[in-house]
Amino acid sequence: MKTTLALFALAGLTACQPAPAIPTQPPSATDAQRAIGEMFGPSMASVLQSGSVVLGTCLATPAKYQPEPGQFSCSFLLNSPGGSSESQADFVMTETGWQAQPSVAQDELPFPDPKLHGK
Repeated sequence: MKTTLALFALAGLTACQPAPAIPTQPPSATDAQRAIGEMFGPSMASVLQSGSVVLGTCLATPAKYQPEPGQFSCSFLLNSPGGSSESQADFVMTETGWQAQPSVAQDELPFPDPKLHGK
């Protein structure tokens, strides 16, 4: 009986933990760079140490793609010593911060993105 009550009490404490706030703005450039680096894996770490990520057009991921709450789809420019590359990613807030994943809303974002090329 005591074990059952302890389990219910523990379950109640876990259920009462606040969920991460749903973001209303896309990630900062710093958060996006970290998330993109994690998405690409360790081989990208050295490139991002000497490079940068610039966010272009960002939009709340349209409902037709069944996004997570607060998910943003963004174009970005990855600048490295060897050149630059434009792509898109979706950003989702998790308990540990922003997470990037390949974008489901590529058709919604401009390519090439004029915001990334000063036009």
